[in-house]
Amino acid sequence: MKYTHSIVKAPAPTPQQDLEVEQLAQICREREGLELSLDREPVRRVGENNQLFCYENGVLIGFVCLVSYTDIEAMGMVHPDHRRKGVGRALLEGVKAECRLRGRSKFLLVCEAAAPDGAGFARAVAGMYRFSEYRMELNPVLFMPYTPPKESAVLERAGIEDLDRLVSIQAAAFGDTEEESRKSFTRWLQEPNQRFTLGLLNGEAAGMLRVATFGTPPDARVAYICSFGVLPAYQGRGYGRQILSETVGALLTEGLEAIRIEVNVANRNALSLYKSCGFEEISEYQYYEVMA
Repeated sequence: MKYTHSIVKAPAPTPQQDLEVEQLAQICREREGLELSLDREPVRRVGENNQLFCYENGVLIGFVCLVSYTDIEAMGMVHPDHRRKGVGRALLEGVKAECRLRGRSKFLLVCEAAAPDGAGFARAVAGMYRFSEYRMELNPVLFMPYTPPKESAVLERAGIEDLDRLVSIQAAAFGDTEEESRKSFTRWLQEPNQRFTLGLLNGEAAGMLRVATFGTPPDARVAYICSFGVLPAYQGRGYGRQILSETVGALLTEGLEAIRIEVNVANRNALSLYKSCGFEEISEYQYYEVMA
């Protein structure tokens, strides 16, 4: 049997498409018990499409959004009644084409671990498993401000003039290449929904983190704490906990719907730190590398 559907690409959704995406997500959540949080980025460049919609007879039956970190990440959904009809593969071909237009040869397909068809689909399209992450959300009731027992770091908002320091911390803390970090950080430093914070000791950068906020005020917004790292020489001395705690305390005053952080499931030290700051696991996501 031949199925007919159409793929529509867009830099950002219209209000009507936003409503359709949320309705589709709610169906998937209710039927499959998923968290299914789709955090969509602002428009960056003309011709760069981060949203892919699949329609059948004018009804939205599938959706994928792209988020650009060091890798492009793709996460989406297909209506449970329209699975195994080529919708997922059609959307995936659209993602591949978009990646090639951006000069990327691969991307990460993100699947919620609880999704009954997620991992199977990733393997069916030749996805290679890379890693898994817990998505954690702050429980404000559990949050307690932290002050280090000795010298405190001074937190400052970072700007483009701090690019070299940010790149150095990223390379030392995470092993990322300076070329990739510089490209990503330069872009993020110019975007209104991204902000970097540096932790300084005697004027020297000891650590950093980035906050990415999704959603448009005054509507509900979600903040993600990312790129959180401390130079090896300053690790284990409470500075990371202080940087994280002060950032969370400031975010709590902004009327956000949620404050989230993601951590590799194998990183027990980071997981313990985040729990001690009031974060709780809400879901697990698996990442598969797919060639474009």
